[in-house]
Amino acid sequence: MNYFAYGSNLDQVQMGHRCPDAKLTGSAQLTGHQLCFPRHSLVRGCAVASVEAHADSVVWGVIYELSDEDLTRLDAREGHDPVNPSAVNSYIRIDVSVQQSPGKTTKAVTYVAVPDDTQGRPSPDYMAHIIGGALAHGFPSDYVDKLKTIETGEDN
Repeated sequence: MNYFAYGSNLDQVQMGHRCPDAKLTGSAQLTGHQLCFPRHSLVRGCAVASVEAHADSVVWGVIYELSDEDLTRLDAREGHDPVNPSAVNSYIRIDVSVQQSPGKTTKAVTYVAVPDDTQGRPSPDYMAHIIGGALAHGFPSDYVDKLKTIETGEDN
């Protein structure tokens, strides 16, 4: 299973802890979407990343190949219950098509946050984590610059 990571899971060390069998296959972009922060994480103490439809925008990320076991681990970590659709999910897993290189489209899954009334802003540390991942994977400088302009709030 291909997984498109765009937030803190850009960090290969973090992904190694969460999904020990994950194999990085390269960078990709999800067109027609933008990064957003629609819910607060008690674990992170700040608003956390998601994607939402937005014309003429792109979200950069990476593709990991996941084993079935790793996908199950990631579902649990992201607060997604694929067996019980009526469960209260923090994130839902969706199918997306991402572009890995000109002319090469890859099917993958990604997670989209279920918005709630606890939104807010990401913390400086959380954004530094995402920006660090973007730099480590060589994302375009204009995308990294855009990440740097996202308004942050105080860590809780």
